[in-house]
Amino acid sequence: MSRRALIVICLFGVACGGSPSTAPSPAPGAQASAVVVKYLNDLVDIMQANSVNRLVIEWTSFRSQVLSAAGSAQAIADASPAIAVGLGLLNDHHSFYQRPTGGGISNPRFPSGCAVPAVADATVPADIGYLRIGAFSGNTAAEVALATDLHSRIAAQDRDGLAGWIVDLRGNGGGNSALLMPFIQRLASRKNVNRPGGIIVLVGRGTFSSAHLNAVSLRTDLHAVLIGESTGQKPNAYGEVKTFALPHSRIEVRYSTKFWKTEDGDRPSMEPDVTIVPTSADFFAGRDPVLEAALAYQAK
Repeated sequence: MSRRALIVICLFGVACGGSPSTAPSPAPGAQASAVVVKYLNDLVDIMQANSVNRLVIEWTSFRSQVLSAAGSAQAIADASPAIAVGLGLLNDHHSFYQRPTGGGISNPRFPSGCAVPAVADATVPADIGYLRIGAFSGNTAAEVALATDLHSRIAAQDRDGLAGWIVDLRGNGGGNSALLMPFIQRLASRKNVNRPGGIIVLVGRGTFSSAHLNAVSLRTDLHAVLIGESTGQKPNAYGEVKTFALPHSRIEVRYSTKFWKTEDGDRPSMEPDVTIVPTSADFFAGRDPVLEAALAYQAK
């Protein structure tokens, strides 16, 4: 294979619905080139080896639908419809394809209606600590920079006289959950905030993966109150992503290695203690009703 790409097979459930992916009908007599067929077969092999649903997918039919969707594609760049069909048929709602030259193909079954609304910069009282974390992901250097920034922001606000902390995890799609653990451990020793209502966590439909796990830890271990919308994944989900490169094509594959079970049952999402759903009117007025509710709760 002459071109390098990235197939990210992320194995997480989500709270919203999706629609089945179906292969478009190729033109009569259409036939993909040998290069395209080989490329798609290689991609399906990666999916079959690593998908969380690999034991329940009927791979002969899966492969046939993907190749059929290629139609008369003569170049790999023309095979996007077939790749999209494969991503949808994985039925994990999350895997995506990244082109070697940049850009990619999102999962066609990623839940519609789960876009993350913008969050305005926060203004909080002087006796409230506020920590907004937009993401935990990145390469090693980026994670080190993020950890340094978090430490600086926490140190600048943390003092004995604080009435509480607000941890804003809205729109945080995850990454490395360990980055927030020193902060959680630090709060555990502060009796003035390690109490019911002393820590408030803002969550929403974009709170996902490691951010979701941190919200669970803050609620379970530090009595945090969750305010906002339901999170974007099931409480029990796959994670602990690792990578490897295929020996010949050097395609990089990311795959989940651990199933995080945080509770019994199989809820589609983790609901907040106080549900606040922002409206379009709030957005255009520049209001943040979730943060307003958190500040009101802290003032009780």
